[in-house]
Amino acid sequence: MFAKGSHLTHPAQDSEIQVPDVLLGSAGKIADGKLSIHLPRKGTLKFAPVVSDNDQVDMKTLQYGLATLEGTVLKPLGEASAPTIDLGKLSLPARAWLLVVAKDPTGNEGKLLIPVLFH
Repeated sequence: MFAKGSHLTHPAQDSEIQVPDVLLGSAGKIADGKLSIHLPRKGTLKFAPVVSDNDQVDMKTLQYGLATLEGTVLKPLGEASAPTIDLGKLSLPARAWLLVVAKDPTGNEGKLLIPVLFH
């Protein structure tokens, strides 16, 4: 997985990094310290997901958004797959997750969870 953006924190702090060892199965959770997203508690968050897996993504199954994780249960923060989210209208925890879920044409689901910290 490659990541790029001004709101990212990662060990290398380059403009674009490769995050190794990301397994996109049912628990594609990025480990603490590898990559995190830092966002203000107010403002508009715009999503423009670019998802690729050897051109094998069923784009009709793509879902994304912010969520909390309680044990193994994901709870959405705001509307799922909304192109924009007004962060000021949400009750935000100190930590949440950016969630991206999609299936390949055979129905295998890939899930990616990236830590999000609000300040």
